[in-house]
Amino acid sequence: MTRMLLLSTVVICSMTSYIREAHSLDELPTLSVDDAASDIEKDFIATPPFFAKLNNTPSQCDTAPPTLNPPPLQPVYYTPDLVFNLGTTKIGFYGFIKADYITETRITGNTTDVAPNTVPLDTDLADRHTQTLLDARSSRLGIKVEDTSNDVSMCGGLEFDFYTTSSDNIYGNAVSTNGRLCRLRLAYALGETPSHFRFLVGQYSALPMQDPEIPMPTRVNLIHYPVGAVDSRQPQFRLGYKHPLNDMAHLQYEVNAEAQGYTIAPAYVTPEGGSTTQASEQKWPLFNAKIAYLSQPFNLEVAGSVSRAYAITDVLGNRLDAAVWGIITNASLHWKNLTLWGTLHHWVGLTGLTSGYFNQMAIVNNQLLPAKANGGAIALRWDFIKSKLWTDIMYGTERCNHISNSANFSGTNPKNMNDFRINLIGVLLKRWNIGIEYERNKVETFDENLGTDHIIHIGVWYAFGAS
Repeated sequence: MTRMLLLSTVVICSMTSYIREAHSLDELPTLSVDDAASDIEKDFIATPPFFAKLNNTPSQCDTAPPTLNPPPLQPVYYTPDLVFNLGTTKIGFYGFIKADYITETRITGNTTDVAPNTVPLDTDLADRHTQTLLDARSSRLGIKVEDTSNDVSMCGGLEFDFYTTSSDNIYGNAVSTNGRLCRLRLAYALGETPSHFRFLVGQYSALPMQDPEIPMPTRVNLIHYPVGAVDSRQPQFRLGYKHPLNDMAHLQYEVNAEAQGYTIAPAYVTPEGGSTTQASEQKWPLFNAKIAYLSQPFNLEVAGSVSRAYAITDVLGNRLDAAVWGIITNASLHWKNLTLWGTLHHWVGLTGLTSGYFNQMAIVNNQLLPAKANGGAIALRWDFIKSKLWTDIMYGTERCNHISNSANFSGTNPKNMNDFRINLIGVLLKRWNIGIEYERNKVETFDENLGTDHIIHIGVWYAFGAS
């Protein structure tokens, strides 16, 4: 562990010295790496009109004609020569190639899925050894399109990465042939009228999610958000309205119906192969509503969710149901070189929204019982050189309640998880970025056992395209 911390210190110092001495502020390229910013939706929803006015750039999917210019004041990947015009339609390609070098103090398996729920317990002596992983599955490729029709600004996109695992597809985690299958992240279409009414269809960030209106902290571990933050992309139908307050702020109202999925144990799986984790046995989608205040220095949003969960219990088709609901608030504050970010939530049967670290439901005495969970995350970003060299510090936690007489909410099953991260990310060459991140994942079980994993994660990105 001492050697790992020394290694991270040396690399961080070397990066800081190189960037400060070899590049002045004017010489450095305007490229930075932000997992949240790499998602194409930032171009279309996250950019309020005042950003465009301040920078003399039209706002995407606003009443102005659509443009593939990047949204100002946000880390982006942008190369104009990868944008093509077909009449009034603009098509852009974007993405990044990323290589990861990961060293951790516990054996969590041949995967970069170094989340708290994968951490072995301290009592698992066979896993108490260091392992090193090299991977490239978080690389991404995306396509986005912008157009207008009858004064309605329209845009859409497809985005893929290669992070399939053995649980997603038997070939997704193959290493003998280096097989990596594509995984669909985003597939959506968005339209906005001149009066600021908007609609969205397709697979997109879950409405309770803070992203894209309130961008996530930048991370070297792109696969997992901090514990306590919503991490979910779902097929959905969404309606919304933007209400401008002034040139510097606006309110945004949104409602949607999105797919819901549950991890219910024990549960009967139908002969047709229904999976409760993909909502195939659910009668209703998850209904959400969100109101957001968005401005340049300060953003605040509150969202609520409600539905009913269903579980088929036997071959006779008997089905149980229970109400599920949740509430979440997200906020961020930007001042000069400092950005603060936070999220806080309470779930009843909706723990799957926060990366599915816990079981969501249990069947006890012929009753379907939802798990209750409280959690949140906070983060701080400081730019040493604006958008050229910065650090992020973040901490997240999630705690699940005990359900009596349920094997999945007792014993060695997790009841509390938290993680801490600190990183340094910088731009070395045009389109090239490098970052180093220390991450500590910790899990506590219902029977009071603990597990801790210390991780050093080095990532190198080569970014391209328009996003």
